[in-house]
Amino acid sequence: MINSTDILKARILIVDDQAANVLLLEQMLQSAGYLAVESTSDSRAVCALHRQNKYALILLDLQMPGLDGFQVMENLKVIEKDGYLPVLVITAQPDHKLRALKAGAEDFISKPFDVTEVLLRVRHLLEVRLLHVEAEMRTRELEASNRELHKANREIEGFYQTLSHELKTPLTSAREFISIVRDGLAGPVTETQAEYLGYARESCDQLTVCVNDLMDAARLESGKLTVHMRKAPFGEFAHRVVTGLRSVAIARKIDLHLEVQPGLQDVTFDDTRITQVISNLLWPCR
Repeated sequence: MINSTDILKARILIVDDQAANVLLLEQMLQSAGYLAVESTSDSRAVCALHRQNKYALILLDLQMPGLDGFQVMENLKVIEKDGYLPVLVITAQPDHKLRALKAGAEDFISKPFDVTEVLLRVRHLLEVRLLHVEAEMRTRELEASNRELHKANREIEGFYQTLSHELKTPLTSAREFISIVRDGLAGPVTETQAEYLGYARESCDQLTVCVNDLMDAARLESGKLTVHMRKAPFGEFAHRVVTGLRSVAIARKIDLHLEVQPGLQDVTFDDTRITQVISNLLWPCR
């Protein structure tokens, strides 16, 4: 938030080879409350002074020996190629005004000076300068926050990938061993034992689905979730999904049926993602 104190503390440099002009401008600005007004009559020293003091505004006469105001502005552009330094040119030549604006000046004041004009233009350019500085600061803060968010997303994704690997490996092994025992490859099993082992295998499958859901959630948060769209009869697809879930329903003593209206048109969808949606809707706590 810009306030008058910030404006009055801004460093201002007056560049004019006429001592009377410098004195008059200094008196105008100091009387208006500006606290950091400096001056030089040597146009060749402007760039070195700006490197040292980082002025917020330069009042620059165009007609000077050594380097004229246009040459000074060209040199200042090199220093401030990534920044913003408003230059308020001082001229008594009407034809110089347009040329000065094209050369990079932000505004101009005419000779002889009008105190109201000078103060209004100075204050306006300082406000613009402070707004620019504030915008740059906010941009840097947003960039830093964005970098932190990307870093956090990478850490979250890495955590889920590690978690997925650490969970899926023993789950896969457990499911295989359960299948071996249930199928009688390790010795005879009773019908009741086979039923219980079937439930255990389904539990492994459900845990695998949960791990995959966690991975998808991490990809969704990081913007890396991909979809593979295809056009197909949705009714047939839904029937296959519900049929695949029927064993879970039977285990929970739920009678699961699907009614598909005839004549449904083909739709474009990702069958893997829609399978997840239907499964989550049917078994939110599976």
